[in-house]
Amino acid sequence: MQRIRTIGELLGKVGDFAVEVFHILGLFVIGGTIVWTAIHTYIADIMSKPYATLDDILLLFIYLELGAMVGIFSAPTGCRSFSCCLSP
Repeated sequence: MQRIRTIGELLGKVGDFAVEVFHILGLFVIGGTIVWTAIHTYIADIMSKPYATLDDILLLFIYLELGAMVGIFSAPTGCRSFSCCLSP
C-alpha cells in the first residue's frame, strides 16, 4: 500500500472515493427506478388489456435500452463494450 505524503494526496484520494461511491449509488437508484417502472407498466397497463399495442412494445424496448445504458455505465472503466466483457 502506498503512503500518502501530503494532505493534497489524501484529499484527492478521499474525493476520488466519494465520486465513485456517488456514481455507483446513482446508477443503482436509476437502474432500480427503470426496473420498477417497467414492471409497473407491464402489470398495470399491458396485462390489463387483451392485447399489446405497438406503443406498449416500443415502450418496453425503451426500458430495455435504458437498462442496457445503465449496465454499460456501471461496467468497469476498461470494459465499455459487449465484446470487451466477453474476452478472457
